Amino acid sequence: MTKPNVIIASADISVTEAICEFLNIFDYNLIDVSGYGFECVDIALKSSPDIIFCAPFLYDISENEFCRALCGTNALIVAVGKVKDSSYLNALYLDGCDLYTLFPCDYLELDKRIRTALLQKSLKADTECSADGSDRFEVAGTVRKLLKELGLLPSLLGFEYTVETVTLLIDCKSCLKTVIYPKVASKFNTTALNVERIVRSAIELIWTSGNLDLIEKLFCCNRDIRPTNLEFIATLCSEVKQILKIE
Repeated sequence: MTKPNVIIASADISVTEAICEFLNIFDYNLIDVSGYGFECVDIALKSSPDIIFCAPFLYDISENEFCRALCGTNALIVAVGKVKDSSYLNALYLDGCDLYTLFPCDYLELDKRIRTALLQKSLKADTECSADGSDRFEVAGTVRKLLKELGLLPSLLGFEYTVETVTLLIDCKSCLKTVIYPKVASKFNTTALNVERIVRSAIELIWTSGNLDLIEKLFCCNRDIRPTNLEFIATLCSEVKQILKIE
């Protein structure tokens, strides 16, 4: 198996040393290290790494600015920190972070999370076109952005299930329960019933603690009445089609 290529953006020596120790233990290939965010962005654009670790302290830009600068790349962005605050994490995910980890941490668990995320990211890069000729990758990216804005964290299992459900429904316009859910289940090695349940939980989370203004704008309804899976997914499909000008 090819070693994943890694860049570290960190001006914190202790964090950098901990990441390097982790990379050595689990057989990753370190390309470069810099405490300057803009320099790391340039390195990333030239070398196309598989993973970019970002520490909370950089000499020139913030961790959030760094994530935003890289969110259009194919690299897995792993933010590293020493605190766990929900508003801080939500801001990082909105700015393009894929994973967040505390340091010190369980290296074995981190390796599993990174390998899983890399696999999921490679599956996302499927560039087959939808029935309307729009790029499936672009559709999925728009769904992800919309879900983040609604307040759903990418780290939650329901996030990717919902992305795939909406993308497939736009792609093939088939029945949600009999065709779409089974396809999503096949991709994630689970059952259609489990997909439906987890998507429902994601909707519930958005409805109870998400972005109220955007919820009211998209769904134009009483927030006390949560939409069904079909109603929620159909609304997202409509919004994505409008954004991407898909007929």
